[in-house]
Amino acid sequence: MLLEKNTISYEMVVKKYQTTPKQRRIIRDTEKHIAIDCRGLTLIEVIAVLFIIGLTGAIVVSRSFQDPIELMARAETIKAHLRYAQARAINTDSVWGLRYDSPGNTYRLFQYESGVEKTMRLPGEEQDLIDFSEEKIIPTGFVVISFDVWGRPCTDVAGVMRGGSTFSLNSEGKSINITVTEETGFIP
Repeated sequence: MLLEKNTISYEMVVKKYQTTPKQRRIIRDTEKHIAIDCRGLTLIEVIAVLFIIGLTGAIVVSRSFQDPIELMARAETIKAHLRYAQARAINTDSVWGLRYDSPGNTYRLFQYESGVEKTMRLPGEEQDLIDFSEEKIIPTGFVVISFDVWGRPCTDVAGVMRGGSTFSLNSEGKSINITVTEETGFIP
């Protein structure tokens, strides 16, 4: 007998109800299917489901803690521009740097030579001013970062006040810090 004791068996149905041979065959087939369907899940199936749920959860959590791609890309671009200004300062024996203009949310490359600040164009850029107002990125602590003739960072246009600098880029509640190391000018 395929069914458990608490269930109605084939013989009990046949005795209680007067059934036709066709009805008996249907009851017998149903009894077999019920017995097969009551097995439950195997351990491997349970482990596979838990693995898939865990993997999906890990992906969702890791993506929710990532910085926005635009913010990371802008931070790397600014770092490259700072490195370019530093290289130009060393190669030309004059002060080079970046200046941030808050009203327009723009920054620009400058060269300071003989008491005059000249705006220069960064390589690969179409304009002198780099605008990121449309990207909804707001820098804090970024006014002027210049490099003297030895590539050391300074906090003024003339390259006199030496010192490192840290500023941050903020967007949609996320923040990325950009650091220019004092004395060496290393930008990690």
